Amino acid sequence: VMVGIRAENIYLEDRGTPGTLDATVEVVEPLGHATLLTMDLGGQTIKVQVASTVRVSSGEKVGLRFDQAAIRFFDTETQLGLTA
Repeated sequence: VMVGIRAENIYLEDRGTPGTLDATVEVVEPLGHATLLTMDLGGQTIKVQVASTVRVSSGEKVGLRFDQAAIRFFDTETQLGLTA
């Protein structure tokens, strides 16, 4: 099973906040209307989209909170979405 979530459905929190996972900011890409972050989460690279007003730096450690309603599951062989 593969887990998927859109970058805009992941939120930055203070590191160690209950219900979050610790991650490290690797790359900060200002896009104008938003900022795209490349993050290391336990050895996995993920993307997080935040408002352009959010200020973070490469190497910074943050907490990530995932919108539970936005998480999707996929079959790794067929790439088809799984439903409950």
